[in-house]
Amino acid sequence: MIGYFVNLLAPRAGEITRCSIMKKNDDVNMSVSLGSVVAERIVDLMGLIIVIALGLILQFDRLSGFMNDFIQDKSDSVHMSNTALQSIAGFGVVVVIALLVLWWFRSRIKRLPVYFKLRSFAVELADGFTSVLKLENKPGFWISTILIWVFYFSMAYVVVFAVPTTSHLGLLAGLSILIMGGLAMSAPVQGGFGTYHLFVSAILVLYGVSNDDGLFFATLLHSSQTLSILFFGGLSFIISFRLKKRKN
Repeated sequence: MIGYFVNLLAPRAGEITRCSIMKKNDDVNMSVSLGSVVAERIVDLMGLIIVIALGLILQFDRLSGFMNDFIQDKSDSVHMSNTALQSIAGFGVVVVIALLVLWWFRSRIKRLPVYFKLRSFAVELADGFTSVLKLENKPGFWISTILIWVFYFSMAYVVVFAVPTTSHLGLLAGLSILIMGGLAMSAPVQGGFGTYHLFVSAILVLYGVSNDDGLFFATLLHSSQTLSILFFGGLSFIISFRLKKRKN
């Protein structure tokens, strides 16, 4: 919950904060916890891909055309300036040069104390990354992962009955809301502000909901989630510090 809370302030900063809390309260190495976070995000991505595939299978005619047009429309509206392209190319050149320099002086670098620290960090990071393969309770992990997505769906779908203009929507519409909401929250934007409203309101138009009503629904759903994160995330912060104080 602290991770979600901090992500409202800065994209993905919550992952680092979560690892810091685990280090402070449970003495878990940062490198190991960061590796496990990466593994967890990969599992999340797999879940989102499966949900998208399920949605396309069940509503191929409706969703395939929409997603193609929607993504094409958004990509056409984004134009990279020559300056941006030059900056990206320049950064790539710098990275290549830096790698060549490191390779050239690799024998000297291996004698530096910082080399052993970085190597140890990389090993622990890899250990955390592969933690999914070493779980003691693999069925519990995968059942929990499935249940998370079931509750994501339930959380999004139950709100349709709170708005008269969306109360007629069926389960497949709820699945589409989950897909677009998941894509929006995956974007590097604080708390999905703006992207969530745009994506969810756009998909609801396919189900006969006006754009204004779709935007109201998306705002209601997103706001309820955000307020919950603010409350429970802030409460978790307080509990975390009290736990550490009591442990000391």
